[in-house]
Amino acid sequence: MSGIERATVKVPESFDPENDKHRQKVLQKVAASYGEGFSIEAFNADDREVILTRKTTTSVIASHAGQKAKSIKLLSDVRPTEAKKYAAKYADTYPGFVLTSFEPWRGRAIISKLDADVVKARDALANALRCEPWDLQVAKRADGGYDFTLPTSYVPSKHDDGLDEVASFVVGEPGWYKDVDVKARRGAIIPAELKSFDASYPTPIDYDIDPFDHTNPEHFKVPLGMTLPDPGDDHQQLYLDLGAAPHTQIGGISMSGKSVTINAYLSYLLARGWDVAIIDTPAKSVDFMWCKPWVMEHGWGCTSVEHAATVAEYIRKIGNERGEYLRARGVQSWRDLPAGQGLTPIVVVVDEVTALFSLRKVPKTTKDSPQKLLDLKDEAEQENFSKELLIAAITKIAAELRFVGIHLLISTQIATQATGIGTDLRTNLGHKILMGAKPTRRNRENIFSNADGVPEVPQHVREDAKASRGVGAAELEATPPTVFKSFFATTETYRAWLEHLQIPTRSETAVLPTAKMLYDTIGDDGMDTRDPNPGGTDWTKSEEIAGKPAAEPVFSGPAGHLAKAQAEALEL
Repeated sequence: MSGIERATVKVPESFDPENDKHRQKVLQKVAASYGEGFSIEAFNADDREVILTRKTTTSVIASHAGQKAKSIKLLSDVRPTEAKKYAAKYADTYPGFVLTSFEPWRGRAIISKLDADVVKARDALANALRCEPWDLQVAKRADGGYDFTLPTSYVPSKHDDGLDEVASFVVGEPGWYKDVDVKARRGAIIPAELKSFDASYPTPIDYDIDPFDHTNPEHFKVPLGMTLPDPGDDHQQLYLDLGAAPHTQIGGISMSGKSVTINAYLSYLLARGWDVAIIDTPAKSVDFMWCKPWVMEHGWGCTSVEHAATVAEYIRKIGNERGEYLRARGVQSWRDLPAGQGLTPIVVVVDEVTALFSLRKVPKTTKDSPQKLLDLKDEAEQENFSKELLIAAITKIAAELRFVGIHLLISTQIATQATGIGTDLRTNLGHKILMGAKPTRRNRENIFSNADGVPEVPQHVREDAKASRGVGAAELEATPPTVFKSFFATTETYRAWLEHLQIPTRSETAVLPTAKMLYDTIGDDGMDTRDPNPGGTDWTKSEEIAGKPAAEPVFSGPAGHLAKAQAEALEL
């Protein structure tokens, strides 16, 4: 129930109702005598009186409702600031009673006999809300929780953390939560079970989808796993929206669940007819052997660092040609192309970036150095050239080619400038994921744009061996930061899914890019020698792929070193 309280105060001749300072001074004096919340309604100039009003609420969950209570009349000269003194006085006079309402402007105080747990809850809530216990009304709920009123001073940003602590640790236990209605000035502490994760969540497999509908915005929302819900909520699917941001960074130490998460991501995009390229170290590429038959032509960059650089450069050149294609048709994005002229989206997975991007130390030599040391230097320089080319190509793809339908997923254990993930690259990776139940503070800061704004995996999940497996935290575009657990399915399940959908496979020969492709398009100075023209050479048809004998390349210069190493790696 609500009502209006009124107060009338005399003011001096000098009072000016249009002067803000004069008005504030009156309100301060009224607050000291009658409490907060009054506003000036009118000014009677003849009698020099200011009329003030305040809306009041008599809560249906008053502490004394249904309890043994006493109403005590207060004298007219009692002030609100004397509440603490009267609370102690009444406690001595009426053992077992506590002050539950103190209203000098109404000329009354109410004392009530409360259960011990209600007194404990009221004191804890008052401490969290930074008010006096008698400024609150608290009552026990049927479910064992508590309903309470909010003081006028309540501000979510200042008080909610304290209320969470009261709910979870002071009057309740982990899993209990608060529910606040700011407008109604009411709240509740509600008992609930602590939320955790199941041992696993199967990857959603849809056998009836149209795998090549690249115009459907829902196909850009990749299901990654299940979120850890807030208290009182249910688990929800977590989607990575590639329409909101095209590129993704995923971090985590070994065995944290990166590969499981990437496989779920890849299976979804392959099932929707996307082209996929994979760049990885030879040892780690075994994680993705299951999808090698479906990798795009010349998209398996896992044989060597030189091989990885070749694939990255190849994708970059595809992107440049696509840019020319869009400009020739007068559109700004691949998704703006008319029906029948569309492009197939491409996702490039770059795994183990730490190993691929970290430059090798080049030994110092002189003209008198032994041949083995000279060979070692030459080998290191060649490898570093490949890595520099790889880094440059990936950085340019991230910065310049999002509008042509090329997406990146960068995976690494350590994401720092020292490992090759510079600021230019990181700022273009809109989606951030960190796998693992116990990442360090530095791990979080190296991955997330705002580490403090991303929730941490809670202790009860970290300590549960089954629940913690495959968990991580995500800072995704267009999605609130959250803790989640990755979807899981065996690679056999993913293969069967793609086979059922009849996703086209590529031949082994078509998967491997050739050394000649790189040599023909990169000069000795490392610059592109081709004309970027949408009607130019088709990169998917080199002489070797077409079955014709390739001319023997002349290996010279830095690009020649790269081509030679590539040729040796592929045994061409």
